[in-house]
Formats: sequence, structure tokens, C-alpha cells
Amino acid sequence: GWKEPLISTVETQISYPGTTCRPDMLFVLEDGHIILCENKIDAPETMGQSQDPRGQLKRYLDLPTDGLAYIRSSPDTKISSDVLSHSKFIGKDGHHFLWRDIYPLLKSNKTFMAEWVKKGFEVMGFTPAHPVIGTLSDFNSAEDAKNRQQFVDLWQPCVAYGKERGWRVEANKHAELYFTLDALSPVRFVFASPSQYERFLVRLSLRNEADAVALCKKIESVKPGVDFEILSYPRKFVSKKQPIVETVIDISSTLNFVIGEATTNKDEIRGRLLSYVKSFMEVI
Repeated sequence: GWKEPLISTVETQISYPGTTCRPDMLFVLEDGHIILCENKIDAPETMGQSQDPRGQLKRYLDLPTDGLAYIRSSPDTKISSDVLSHSKFIGKDGHHFLWRDIYPLLKSNKTFMAEWVKKGFEVMGFTPAHPVIGTLSDFNSAEDAKNRQQFVDLWQPCVAYGKERGWRVEANKHAELYFTLDALSPVRFVFASPSQYERFLVRLSLRNEADAVALCKKIESVKPGVDFEILSYPRKFVSKKQPIVETVIDISSTLNFVIGEATTNKDEIRGRLLSYVKSFMEVI
């Protein structure tokens, strides 16, 4: 029943004396309503200090304001039901907002700043789902599972390519592809996944004697035709109850960059997937 929520003023990192609260943003609307907004990328909700150890969303809902919005990259399922059902909580279809929900606002705004931020959203993968693929990580797990299963078919040329090189290739129900390389390669496994919030990841797991610096330089020289980022680090995990540390190289892009935002032909999508993954495999 509110009027159109036009924003009058914006403040950031607002401190509320006597509390442990410091919301990221405060919007004062032209009709006088005050709306808080907490922004995250992948970080978990911050818990309070000893005098009030509750999560920040519950603490912010107690503040003398009219509403609270929460934006993050992932469909986090750890938000308590009493937060989602709170009369002050502002969401979309019973959930918090995702950054991709903001993208249409940026796309319709042609100012320099909006264009700059829109580019950042595209690089991070905060864009609507690809029209052919659909969502792979959203709030509807059944729909996501169906879309991921259909995506497996698009990997066929990549599977064939790996087998031609004598590697074992496996795909799972999450639309992720695993390549097990030969013993002479400096890389033990290659993992390819389009499923993490519409990011696209190619991960190289190196053998202990492999030169990560030299391999990163080779990867940096690859020209797959789309933007990508490289990160090398020691990855810790547990296998067969044993702690493992291995060096990995993560090559990250976005699904829309890799297969083309406007591409609707599935054969073309298969070709784009092969071209992208193969460009990195050729330097291993």
C-alpha cells in the first residue's frame, strides 16, 4: 500500500549507538519510509558479539526502520524462516534478492556509472539465466536439477575430445565434467562446472612435482575469446578420511560469456563449450 518507492537519500555503513548493528546501506524514501539493505557476495551472515550473538539480519529487524532487504550472489538456504516471514523483511517470492535481480535495472540505465557497474555484474555472472540453459543454481531445486541434467548433453563434444586424448571422462548429475589425465601430464584432474551461480569454472589439480607458476603463465597466454580469471592456491580437502592438500589452478569465467548470451542453437553451444575447454587443455 505504499506509494512508488522513490529514494530520496542514501547512506552507507550506518552505526546505531547502543547496538552491534552497522547495516551496509540505508535508504530514505520520498514518503519518509526508511529501508535498510545488507549486501553480500558469498560471505556468510555475520554473527553478533557476546551481548547480542544473533545473526545480523535478526538484529537489523529490531531497529527502528520500516524494512530490510538482503542481497547476495547465492540462493542461501541458511536464512531462518522467522526472518523470511518477518513483516519488515523485503524479498522476492518469499526469498532474499540475488544480485542478478538488480541487473535489469542497470541494463535500462545508460549513465556512465550504471554502464560501468553493469559490466562488473556481467564479469561476476550476476545476470539472468541463459534462455536455453535456464537456472542451474536458484531457489527451485527441482527446476535446477532438471536444467543441470539437460546440460549434461551439451558436454558431448568435450567428452569425445577427452577420450580421444586417452583420458577418462565422467559427467555427474550436477552438470560437472571430470577429466582424469595420463600419468605424464603435470595435471592429475581437470574439473569443469557451469553450476556455481552461473559462474563457469575449469579447475586443474596439479601433481606434486608440477610447476604451478610455469603452468599459470601458459594459461595466461591462452586466447579463448572471452574474459577469464586465474587463481592458483593450495586446496585442502578430505579424501577417504585423510586430509589432502594439493595445488590447484582455477580458471573462472561466466556461463553467458562462455556459451554466448544470445546463442540459442544447442549445436553452437556444444561447439563453444568445446572451444573454451579445449583451449586450456591444449597447453597442459
